[in-house]
Amino acid sequence: MIRAALPIVVDVAIVVTFATVGMFNHDTNHSLLNLGAIAWPFLLGLAAGWVGAIWNGLRGLRIWPGGLVIVILTYGIGMAFRSLSGRGLETGFLVFSACFFVVTMLGWRGIWQLVRR
Repeated sequence: MIRAALPIVVDVAIVVTFATVGMFNHDTNHSLLNLGAIAWPFLLGLAAGWVGAIWNGLRGLRIWPGGLVIVILTYGIGMAFRSLSGRGLETGFLVFSACFFVVTMLGWRGIWQLVRR
C-alpha cells in the first residue's frame, strides 16, 4: 500500500514545492493559509489526473500515457481554477508552470524508469 501511494506523494510534494516557491518569490504573506490558497487548484488538478489515469487503467509511474495525463490535468485544471479564484494568468507564469510540471513530474518518472531497468 505504501509503495502504491509513493508516486502520489511525490507528485503532491512537487505541487506543494511549486506553490511554496511561488509564494516566497511573489507574495509577502508566507502563511500556511496562503500556501493552501495557492496550491489548492493544482492539487485538485493533480487529484483529477490521478483519478483519470487510474480510471483508464493507466500506470501513473510511466511517462506515457499515465504521467502525461496526470501532468496535463494538473496544469489544465489548476490553471482553470486559479483563474476562477481571481488569481492572474500572465503568459510568463503559464509558460513557466507548464515547463515546471513537465520537467519535474515527467522527469522523476523518467528517472524511475531508468533505475528500474
